[in-house]
Amino acid sequence: MKNLHESALAFASAMLLSLLAAPAAAQISDTCRYRPDCGDPLAMTCVAGNCVDDGKLRVTLSWSSNADLDISLRLPSGTIISPNLDGTIQAEGGVLRRDECYRESDCEDFSGHDNIEHISWNAPVAVPQGRYEVWTTNFDGRAAATYAIEVKLPNQERLTFTGSVGAVEGEESTHEFFEVGSESFVCDVDTDGDGLCDDWEENGIDINGDGIIDLDLPAMGADPLRKDLFVEVDRFSGVNVFGLGPVVAAFANAPVSNPDGSTGITLHVLIDEEINDIGGTPVGASDVLMLGDMGVLKFNSAVTNDDSTSCAGGWFGTAADRASSNCDAIIKARRQVFRYAVYVDQYEAGWGPSGGGIAELPGNDMIIAGADYVQKDQSAVFMHELGHTLGLRHGGANHDNCKPNFLSIMNYNYSYDALAPSRPLDFSRHDTLSLNKAALNESAGIGGPADWRQVVFYTGLTPIATTTNASEPIDWNQDMILNAEAVDANITGDADSSCTTDTPAPTCACQSISGSPVLQSQNDWQNIIYDF
Repeated sequence: MKNLHESALAFASAMLLSLLAAPAAAQISDTCRYRPDCGDPLAMTCVAGNCVDDGKLRVTLSWSSNADLDISLRLPSGTIISPNLDGTIQAEGGVLRRDECYRESDCEDFSGHDNIEHISWNAPVAVPQGRYEVWTTNFDGRAAATYAIEVKLPNQERLTFTGSVGAVEGEESTHEFFEVGSESFVCDVDTDGDGLCDDWEENGIDINGDGIIDLDLPAMGADPLRKDLFVEVDRFSGVNVFGLGPVVAAFANAPVSNPDGSTGITLHVLIDEEINDIGGTPVGASDVLMLGDMGVLKFNSAVTNDDSTSCAGGWFGTAADRASSNCDAIIKARRQVFRYAVYVDQYEAGWGPSGGGIAELPGNDMIIAGADYVQKDQSAVFMHELGHTLGLRHGGANHDNCKPNFLSIMNYNYSYDALAPSRPLDFSRHDTLSLNKAALNESAGIGGPADWRQVVFYTGLTPIATTTNASEPIDWNQDMILNAEAVDANITGDADSSCTTDTPAPTCACQSISGSPVLQSQNDWQNIIYDF
């Protein structure tokens, strides 16, 4: 799995990932850790640590060695796009947009990202239909390499081919094949911007272009003029899933506009079935789940590329889906639409079994842990982890946690209602005042809304909840005087400097990842990434 992120109880430990605010615009040469790092999620994505334009058809080769690998893509017409001598760098709308390692010095430093070569067709260019052939060649044989070739098809389906080539000049990898089908089911229009094609929401998904509807989204309530999100929920045997009505209501009340004039997001939650084995190994309520187990759990396969299905075992999709003679197409269609949540008693947090949750950021998989939670806590964890799959972070634009001025359930101050009992179940709706911990204006407070009834901050490692609302002054240093001049106070409860992104210690829950004393907020609802 990629882009993992986790969150446990507000008082519990957390393994925090270092994330920077996404740049306004990204280039193919930019490096990244997550899709949001590359700017516009509808135009750019992150592959093997590199920002690339997503394209209508995208073929990206990645590898981690100083070998000079060349990608070759044979089009249905027989023309080859390749930096190698047997091809052209552009043909029929496809363009080779990056050629790596043509000088040895160009690929010696690949720390933090892989070397890549990248071919794409960008809108409004039409993608030729038919059978494509892709492979890589070790151009000069100076080093061996393992590689991955990721393909994003026009119908949003994704394929991954992996292999290796030896340190032999001209050695070719296995040749792989894929099909680009009818443009009738290509996602060219998404009027409401929810990551679901208008054609899908109006007519259903025919993932393989055979004339059979594989996923009937209109029957499930999808609307091309109102944002929809779909989540399948399974659970380990013996674990209860309480009604998620409060979360559905929170999304319905979201301050998000729709083309039909309404506001809100329709959250469709399918509470499906009990899981009693993973890859044939029995599991029950007391077993611990890791996010890395999700591929085997969902598809009975440790290989979790986007072409996987659960037709030969696994739990993704309904039992009826998996029993259907059309199973392969149904599951592939569902993978374009449904996020997936599993309820368990405990998950593996990196320092031992824990309650709370873990999710991809952004992505489609999440674990909700805590079999003994009451409904309000289950709802809070579910919404928090769902937020991570939607690209939301603990600190708005970054993962600096426990900010008093970030009024979101993504913030550990407000993830649960133990510290602020009156806090709503909500993502942030406001950009409040930025706060400099070394120069706080107590009279100004955080400049938040009056309907947010309590603000949580820290003195040392002790949390304090105000008795006033977010629009009023705050006595940050607790000296009983509201100062308009600069007050220096550690209001986020930062843990000691030994905390890093690789230190999953209980004292690290409120650490500052960025190291900046300036605390910025974010309007979460306006920064959701719908298309995972």
